[in-house]
Amino acid sequence: MINIIEIERIVSKVQQEIFKNSNSFSIGMMKSHFRGAGLQFKEHQLYNPGDDTRFIDWKLSAKTNKTYIKTFEEERNVEIVAIIDFTYTMLYGHNKKSKLLATIEIVCLIYLLAEKTSDYVRFLLFFDKVYELPLKRGREGITFLVSLLLKQGLINSEGKSSYLDRSFKVLDLMSNESKLTSIQRFILKNKEVVLLGDYSEFADSDKLSALSYRRNMHCFQVLSPIDHGENRSFFLFGRNSKAKKTNLTPIFSHKNENIKLKGRVNTLYLDKGYLEGFVKEML
Repeated sequence: MINIIEIERIVSKVQQEIFKNSNSFSIGMMKSHFRGAGLQFKEHQLYNPGDDTRFIDWKLSAKTNKTYIKTFEEERNVEIVAIIDFTYTMLYGHNKKSKLLATIEIVCLIYLLAEKTSDYVRFLLFFDKVYELPLKRGREGITFLVSLLLKQGLINSEGKSSYLDRSFKVLDLMSNESKLTSIQRFILKNKEVVLLGDYSEFADSDKLSALSYRRNMHCFQVLSPIDHGENRSFFLFGRNSKAKKTNLTPIFSHKNENIKLKGRVNTLYLDKGYLEGFVKEML
């Protein structure tokens, strides 16, 4: 089940840390990773040896007989593109928490943090096609997110994974090429892209590995204890309460055990505090 209370607790904790030193963190969340699009004038300061002479304000300096330079601060209103890459292996997890639900919680965390810092979040779901939500932040963004996931049958009204509760239908999920095209579109526009998934289909992707080195590309691989087990096939079961029957998925071969995605990829573990792990990596 999605735990909004826990998410908001993390947000409050992060906010306290971010704004504990207002001089260092006054321009918003995750400063070292999420950057604004430009610079805006902040104030004048007296010139000190070593300052960049390009920023000397000659008019003010002439009037005051002192040398002043212009200082700037980064513009905010950063656009963060949060992406969940759905694969069938995202449906299993640890301690009644699927990897899918964990990634949903992380996106909710991003929405709430964005509200605190006047940033905006655009959400994309890679499913049978790309589902895209408009720029939002805070609880409004979470509401849009939940509505989309309910419509696609990925969660139920209680905030639990529900895809396998209905008559199971194997979808023709998006190809890696289509996913990468969507990602590149935002990377080239200098948006801050956060890709969340277990990367079971991306494990040997050279193109994603190359993209992961981009400054504005943030890759997070979410794993459960079963991902560290033996390389074996497994089943996924779902119960259809109305039809009173059990649905069985096709056998999935766990294939990302020995193939590691090269590049700048952060790993989050369901059994090791994935929300805190995400925040730690981004700060």
